[in-house]
Amino acid sequence: MAVILNIEADELLYRAAFVVEKQAYKLTSAKGHIRDFGPNYTKTQILQKVNALGLKDYKLEGYKIVEPIEHALYIIKRNIKKFQLIGDPVLWLSPSDGSNFRFNIAKTPGQRGEGYKAGRPPKPVYYSEIREYLIKQYGAQEIKGFEADDALGMYQTATSVAVHIDKDINMIEGKHLHWVSGERYIVEPGSIGELPLNGRRGTSKAFFFHQLLTGDHTDNILGIPNLGPVKATKLLEKATTEKEMLDIVTKVYYNYYKSDEIKKLTEMANLLYIVDNKHRKGEDYLREISNEYITRN
Repeated sequence: MAVILNIEADELLYRAAFVVEKQAYKLTSAKGHIRDFGPNYTKTQILQKVNALGLKDYKLEGYKIVEPIEHALYIIKRNIKKFQLIGDPVLWLSPSDGSNFRFNIAKTPGQRGEGYKAGRPPKPVYYSEIREYLIKQYGAQEIKGFEADDALGMYQTATSVAVHIDKDINMIEGKHLHWVSGERYIVEPGSIGELPLNGRRGTSKAFFFHQLLTGDHTDNILGIPNLGPVKATKLLEKATTEKEMLDIVTKVYYNYYKSDEIKKLTEMANLLYIVDNKHRKGEDYLREISNEYITRN
């Protein structure tokens, strides 16, 4: 029987779509002369050239070059074939109807203002077409009410593999495959996991508590402002149980949020926790490990 590969297909979609979008630039001098750099140089490289030439009056404009969609679809096909050599790929997509529960519970403004995932750049040009292709050609499934990350948590078993490139999914116990680097690894079941340190990925519950402190800039989740990953690791590194980690995090939340600490901690936990059961969110996990949390909440 083939191994089930639960694939975070949002990642596959975005990477294929963005590969065919090239950022290009053109420079217009004060005299109206135009030099088109195309997509061959970054903005920083062009500005370095401009400074080296001593140009003062100029206008630098960016524009987008979009290659044919067939290039993106080729990337999809190539990766799916790789997956099929390993096992039976099951593709999961976040819902397109905005039903992900996190959008409704995010109340604390992040670094990019209010809203879960607020401030993200516009979707790529071929987003809708590639999404439809994944559904029709490869049977990709939407996980209504949640997001693709959660599907990998809900459907992870002792034999299945979570296929992704997202550090957040390292909260999930079991087998993992980084589909870009090809790295295979296991997040040990029942262990507290690893804290992020010296470039290592964090794993399992240790990574979750670390994120409760640092937040998640990608998804616009605040956590504790100005508490970086190095300090978060130092605060948690002596803890040996989930309860000890929660006690440390709760104290930090109280020092910052005062009487709102449990309310804020509950919100961040629900936003950050990768759901492994449709009826069990972050706050439910915290209640399981701490009677004190239940009482104070």
